Amino acid sequence: MNRVFVTPYFLDQAVPRIAEIGQERGWPVSDVSFVGTTEMERLGSAHRPIAAFVSDTVQAGDTPIAFNGDCCAAIGVLAGLQRAGVAPRLLWLDAHGGFNTFETTPSNFLGGMPLAMMIGIGDMTMMAGVEAGQLSAENVVASDLRDLDPGERELVNGSAIRHVEDFDDLHNIDWQAKPLWIHFDTDILHLDEMSAVSYLAKGGASAAQIKRLFLQLKKTADIVAVSVTAWTPALDSDGSAEKVVMSLVDLLL
Repeated sequence: MNRVFVTPYFLDQAVPRIAEIGQERGWPVSDVSFVGTTEMERLGSAHRPIAAFVSDTVQAGDTPIAFNGDCCAAIGVLAGLQRAGVAPRLLWLDAHGGFNTFETTPSNFLGGMPLAMMIGIGDMTMMAGVEAGQLSAENVVASDLRDLDPGERELVNGSAIRHVEDFDDLHNIDWQAKPLWIHFDTDILHLDEMSAVSYLAKGGASAAQIKRLFLQLKKTADIVAVSVTAWTPALDSDGSAEKVVMSLVDLLL
C-alpha cells in the first residue's frame, strides 16, 4: 500500500495550496515549527518528520510518497530509508542538478544543492540534521539536468553519478538490480505543459514521456519510495500545472 505525507513548504516558507491538496485528498500534512539559527538548521525541522514517516512506512511494509515544496526534502527521505535498512538506487528526475555547493553556486540557493550533499559533496549540515549517511554516487541515475550552472556541470561530470541527458534513454536501464527511490521534481516537465515553476529551463520531457517511464517502472522496478517536488502554485493561475502534475503522481499511487 502507498502512504503519502505532505510537507507544504518551499524551504521554510509555507505553500498553502500544497497543504490544501493534502487536506482534500485526506493525506497527512506536516505542520512544522522551524527552529534553528541558520536556514540549514531550520530546514531540519521539516526533514525530521519526513524521515520518521519514511522509516515507519517502509518498516510497516508500505511505500512512502513524500510530497514536498522543494528538493532539500529528499534528504529526509534518504535518512528514513537508511533507518529502515534500505540502500536504494536513486532516480533523480530534475531540470536542474541539485548539484551545486557554496563554492559553485551563483545564488547560494539551498534548493540547488541537495543531490551533491547526499553523495557527500558540499556542506553536510542538513545531512547531519537527520543523521543521514552518504548515498553512493554509483547508485544515482539523474535526468535530464538540462539547466546546470558552469561549476555545477563540472561537479556532475567529475562525479560517479550516471547522467542520462536523453530522457528516453532511461528505458534502456535495468531497474531491477536494486530497490528504487524515484525523486520527481516536476520542473523536468516541458514548459509547454508545465510552466508554473520559479526557475525556468527551456525544453524538458513531455507528460506522455514521463507517463511511459512511470508505467514501466511500476511493472519492472521494486519502488521503495517516491519523493515529489511540487510546482509553484502562485504561478499556476489556471490550475493547469496542478492538473498535469497530479495526473502523473496518481500513476505512482
